[in-house]
Amino acid sequence: MRKITLSVLSFALGALSMSLSGNQTSTSAQESTKRPPFNRVVPAIPVVPSFNPVVMDRLSLGGYIYSVDGILCRNCRFKDTTLLYAGGEYLLDNASVELPVRIELEGAALNTARFLNLFGLIGCHAKQTPPIAMPPILRAKYAPSGTLKSEHAN
Repeated sequence: MRKITLSVLSFALGALSMSLSGNQTSTSAQESTKRPPFNRVVPAIPVVPSFNPVVMDRLSLGGYIYSVDGILCRNCRFKDTTLLYAGGEYLLDNASVELPVRIELEGAALNTARFLNLFGLIGCHAKQTPPIAMPPILRAKYAPSGTLKSEHAN
């Protein structure tokens, strides 16, 4: 009887002290304290300026290197052209492309392509590790000869 009384009094004292302290947040409702292992390096994040395009209309380009960052080109025609892209905003409205056309990436666009290629999301898929050939668990030193018959065979 004394153990039960002591347990009830101990519980009541603990509950009273918790209600007076004001800390009644359950552990499941608390914010996660997990942090990413790497902190974000803010100066390393590229900033794309607002889109204030240079407007071109009905331009026919051939044999040139054409930078598309910051350009709004309507009804443009690209033939035997190199399109240079660095990650900025652009708009090619109703553009036509005739082969051969080359694409060159630099800056943020090149970094993005390298990052996606690392995980096999563009270009050739990332190299997968070949499956490990496991040796057989049992090795028979004697292989019986003859025909095996099952009792349930038709």
